[in-house]
Amino acid sequence: MTDLQTVLPTPANKVIDNVDGNVDDGSSIIATKQFSILALYKFLRRDKSQEALDLPELKTELLEMASKFELKGTLIIANEGINGTVCMPKEHAAEVEQFFGNHELFSGIRMRWSNHAGKDAVFHRMFVKIKKEIVSMGVHLETMKSDGGKVHEEDYDDGNPGHPLAGDYIAANNWDDFFKKNPDVDLIDCRNSYEVGMGTFTGAIDPGTDSFTQFPSWLENFGHSNESSKPKKIAMFCTGGIRCEKATAFAKLMKHKESGEPLFQNVYHLEGGILSYLDKVGSANEVVDSNSSRDRIKKSSFMGNVSFLINESPLVVD
Repeated sequence: MTDLQTVLPTPANKVIDNVDGNVDDGSSIIATKQFSILALYKFLRRDKSQEALDLPELKTELLEMASKFELKGTLIIANEGINGTVCMPKEHAAEVEQFFGNHELFSGIRMRWSNHAGKDAVFHRMFVKIKKEIVSMGVHLETMKSDGGKVHEEDYDDGNPGHPLAGDYIAANNWDDFFKKNPDVDLIDCRNSYEVGMGTFTGAIDPGTDSFTQFPSWLENFGHSNESSKPKKIAMFCTGGIRCEKATAFAKLMKHKESGEPLFQNVYHLEGGILSYLDKVGSANEVVDSNSSRDRIKKSSFMGNVSFLINESPLVVD
């Protein structure tokens, strides 16, 4: 079985290779600064987001916070929640984490931190954008429910950043064992073809999509392609987890065109996505590339030999 590799973009800035915190760009010594990068998301409770949430007011609040703590990057807000990636001077990281952690709307928000050293922040401007969805799939999930679209109070957990209708989570450190014990589960890569082409888990199905808005129609065709009358069991993964929140929710709500029965018997997804897997599983078998101080090769034994080549550059999660 052939090894696969995921090669992720390197930052434009030079990497620190010496002990004094400076790098040589070939013509002069440039002082580097320490930055923190935060990727975050949370799906909000429907009653709060539709009845109490004032998006323009929230946008103003977020921009004021960003100005105070020198944030650069993009935050997307919608009635369904918040998603984005921002960069800030490292000295403000604790304050930003406290802001989101203590905010009445964002309790339990998923945050993933990474570091960057360079002359400038990885982003150059700050944007807060109001949109219909925090990750665009083009399907209004609530209207698919059999009770007329109402999302019940028990569907929600304020401490869970995920979509309230999403499939069952599989923790990264249980991912390998899950597939060893459940070989009848189809594994689906929710990412776009460009991302899949950089590397994927062995045995994963590539939907061949160019955008996430194409995924629902592909999944419907995939579900109805089953020659057996027994519903499929599926598991999904993406980069940081947010696309799978909506994709698995959609899958759980899908019905067979003729019988009206659920199209999928069981729906699972990798909690935190590939990034969480690399952090919690890949790091156990880390190999440092001797040709570069910034690259790390992280290997896993999942379904054969699969390796992801990941560097320390920041990533916009999904």
